[in-house]
Amino acid sequence: MPVPVYLDAQGQRWLDALWLKDLRLHLDYLHAFTLACPCVPRDPPPGAERVNDPRIRFVDLPDHGRQSSRFFETARLLWRAVGEATLVHHSIGDWWPLSMNYLAALFAAWRGKVSVVVVESSGWRLMPGQPAGLGARLKAWLAETWGRWHVNRASLAVFTQAQYLRSLRTRRQDNGHVIHASWIDEDHLLSETDIRIDGSHKGLGLETPLRVLFAGRLTSAKGVEVLLDAFRATHLGGAGLALDIIGSGECLPLCQATSRLAHEGGQLRVLDSVPYGPAFFNLLRRYHAVVVPSLSDEQPRIVYDAYAQGVPVLVSDTPGLLDCVQDGITGRTFARGDAAALAGLFVWAHTHRDALQRMGETGWQRARGLTHHQMHARRHRLLLDTLARRGLIRPPGANPGKDSRKS
Repeated sequence: MPVPVYLDAQGQRWLDALWLKDLRLHLDYLHAFTLACPCVPRDPPPGAERVNDPRIRFVDLPDHGRQSSRFFETARLLWRAVGEATLVHHSIGDWWPLSMNYLAALFAAWRGKVSVVVVESSGWRLMPGQPAGLGARLKAWLAETWGRWHVNRASLAVFTQAQYLRSLRTRRQDNGHVIHASWIDEDHLLSETDIRIDGSHKGLGLETPLRVLFAGRLTSAKGVEVLLDAFRATHLGGAGLALDIIGSGECLPLCQATSRLAHEGGQLRVLDSVPYGPAFFNLLRRYHAVVVPSLSDEQPRIVYDAYAQGVPVLVSDTPGLLDCVQDGITGRTFARGDAAALAGLFVWAHTHRDALQRMGETGWQRARGLTHHQMHARRHRLLLDTLARRGLIRPPGANPGKDSRKS
């Protein structure tokens, strides 16, 4: 679902702080920038940041709750915005035909614009092992079909994992590229010395608990029920398992109820949320491992967050996670949805902390090669190549200064 902009009573615009951080990096290489997104006329929620950047021109679309009833207004605004642009940047995933992303892609095709699609998630897909009726299966098939159409006709398609590329790019062979999602900054990366000091402080012996963190949305798609079942099934020797959970969502009450139950195999705590930034990374570095039991197949950014602190990951074997985690090298994997397998992995990790430390150091090496700025630098190079192929700019290197285009 597109991220909305909030318009307060004073006429100030607000965006989610993390989303705005990513948006600002786009502005380093996309000039004359227009942002078309839902506008919600109310005070911003916690975690929002005021937008005060003259480089951004806003096109205010009806908010999510009114886009169906105001379809023609949404279409009119997008048609005009697309017509004024050289490059149209959009995603896929939310429902058609009223989705603003699908409308933008259709209008870009009809008007001969450069179309750039970024595929970071696939919320329309059914999760393996979960029951689904005929309506849900039909909706997923239609969304997948439309998604493939947009990817195949896009001038440039960027995917956060290889499985998205293989399954959605079914015709063209020249427009798809895989770049993992990472929002870590250079100053988030620990030094090599600090990683080794942290490793010694965490404790390699069984007399200290195995400290594991889950940080993410508390939903079924993130595997929260699987995690709780695994915790209840885990019985460790020594000091046991210390599992901390951070996040919000539909499964929060279940997590809180589980934390109140006595369990001889360890302790579960539900912690207050920590803002993304120095405080969050300081928290991360305290743990022996980060657990990511996702059922859905996107590539969570938390993997690279953990790598930046020299912390290995224990992850389910979804396509998105297998694309950025090597079993036995940067973390360990278990079968998606298998709570018993995750419990067994907790037992293994409890007695192999030296291996966890080595995996964390390898993950840190990987994180050094994909910071948030490096991710955008790769996308920038791809955009320049795409514009050059369309004859809109000279090939990169021939005239480096001529890369500004409307988007």
